[in-house]
Amino acid sequence: MVARMVGARVVALEPDAARRRMATEAGGHLVLDPGDSSSDDGVSRVFGELGPDVIVETSQAWSGLTRAVRLARLETRIAIVGIYRIDPSADVGRDLLRATFMNRDRFHNQHLRFIGCSNDPAGDYPVGVARWTIQRNMQYIADQIAAGLLVPTRTITHRFRWINSKRCMSGLPTATERWSAWSSGGIEPTFCAGLQGQRTLGA
Repeated sequence: MVARMVGARVVALEPDAARRRMATEAGGHLVLDPGDSSSDDGVSRVFGELGPDVIVETSQAWSGLTRAVRLARLETRIAIVGIYRIDPSADVGRDLLRATFMNRDRFHNQHLRFIGCSNDPAGDYPVGVARWTIQRNMQYIADQIAAGLLVPTRTITHRFRWINSKRCMSGLPTATERWSAWSSGGIEPTFCAGLQGQRTLGA
């Protein structure tokens, strides 16, 4: 939604059908199933040979990072949300090395950049030390919601009374269950890419 607000073209790749519908309602120009063999072609149709400016990789799965590197073009930035907590297979590790650190143009000439994304400390940074902090990010989002430019209610799928919150949370998978499903291939990676300016991939 934020990417669309600033005029970017947005493509989202999401394996879950319900989430794909949500991404479409949030304003994604194109929403694809990454399990579809034609999804890479769909991304190319939107961005052409220039490719996306920014790819936001949210899956925390090596397959998601591999796809992000494959979709990247010269000067693409890959923003990585989350931590890869299991070792990649030998084949995946070798392929990623060849596509990044062993690729002179991409790595040594700095035509492909990886950006690690994490939460800032609760304490704010002084002005001039950091442009964006978690407090300033949240204030910016709140301002856009107040102005009617962002409509977060589109992302709400269920409503529960506060007294039922414990039962609601107990139905969510634990972190261990999620990692187990990812590592066994039971859950396809969730991948989202965002482009600034004229080119944008992501929702």
